[in-house]
Amino acid sequence: MHVALSAPATNDRTPRYMERALAAILKAKVTTDPIILGFESINGRTVLSVTTSDCDEQLVSNPIAANYPNCTLTPVEESESSPLGWSAWSAELDLSPELFPIMRHAQFEDLLNSTFADPVSGILRAILPAPTVQCCVEIHITPASPQRYRNALRTIHVLDREFFHIHHRLAEYYADHITRHRRWFLAWLLGLLAQSSPRLRHTSLDISSSRLHDREDRLAAASDKIGGHLFETHIRLIARASPQDQEIAIGRIHQMAGAFGSFTQSRLATFHLSKIRRGTLPPLPAYGFLMSHEELSTLFHPPT
Repeated sequence: MHVALSAPATNDRTPRYMERALAAILKAKVTTDPIILGFESINGRTVLSVTTSDCDEQLVSNPIAANYPNCTLTPVEESESSPLGWSAWSAELDLSPELFPIMRHAQFEDLLNSTFADPVSGILRAILPAPTVQCCVEIHITPASPQRYRNALRTIHVLDREFFHIHHRLAEYYADHITRHRRWFLAWLLGLLAQSSPRLRHTSLDISSSRLHDREDRLAAASDKIGGHLFETHIRLIARASPQDQEIAIGRIHQMAGAFGSFTQSRLATFHLSKIRRGTLPPLPAYGFLMSHEELSTLFHPPT
C-alpha cells in the first residue's frame, strides 16, 4: 500500500494525534515489514505518504484515519513517484547517541501565545519540486525488539553510576558507542568499570519528566525516550535529476539534511549525514537507530 496523506492544516495539535496513531500501530503490527513514512513530490505536489505491506494495510491506515477523521488517504501508483530517465542520489541520516532524544513537538509550542512553530515546514521546503530535480525523504520504521529495549534501558542505568557523573567525556563516549556494532568493546569495558562505582541515592531518573520537557537533564530525557514506544528507524534522503544536474541534486540532499538540524540539540542527539551515493538505492544498514513514537510524530505529521 502506498498512499498520500492529506489533512486540513488548521489544528496545532496534529503531532499529538500522530503520536497516538503510532502507538496504536506499534501494538497492532503483526509483520516485520517496515513502514515507510515519506515526504515526496507527486504530480508536482508536495505530499506526505505512507507505504506498508498489504498485510499491514488496515493496521496502519485505520489508526491514522481514526486520529485524523478529516484526513484523506489517496492510493498512489508507484510510477507516479519515479521520474523516468533521471539518475538518483541518496544518503542516510544517522542519529547519535541514539539513547538520547531529538527535540519533541511539545518543545516547539508556545503555550503563552497558543502557537506552534511547526518544524516539519523546513522539510517540506527542502523537497519542493523543481523542473530539474525531484526529492523525497523516507523514514523506515519497524517496532524495536525487546532485546534492544532491554539493552537501552540497562545502558541508561549504567550511565547513572557515580563514575560517569564524574567523568563526563567518558560518559559521552560510552553513550555514543555502547549500542553500536563497531568500537563497542572499549565502551563495554568502561561500563564494567562504571558498574563497580556506587549508585547515587537521588538522580534525575527518579524524577518524572514534564510534558513540555523543560529543564530536563540528559539522563531524564533518555529515560523518557526509552520509556516510550520504540521503533528501529532508518532515514533516507533521495534526489533524482538528470546526470548534468548532479550538483543541484547533491545540494538538495544537503538542504534536506540541514532541515533535520532544527530537531536537534547538541547536548542530546544529533543527525549525521552519510556519504552520498549515485545510482540504484543501496540496501539499508542491518541495524537502525532507536526513536520513540513521540520523536517520530514530531518528524512526521500533517503540517499545521
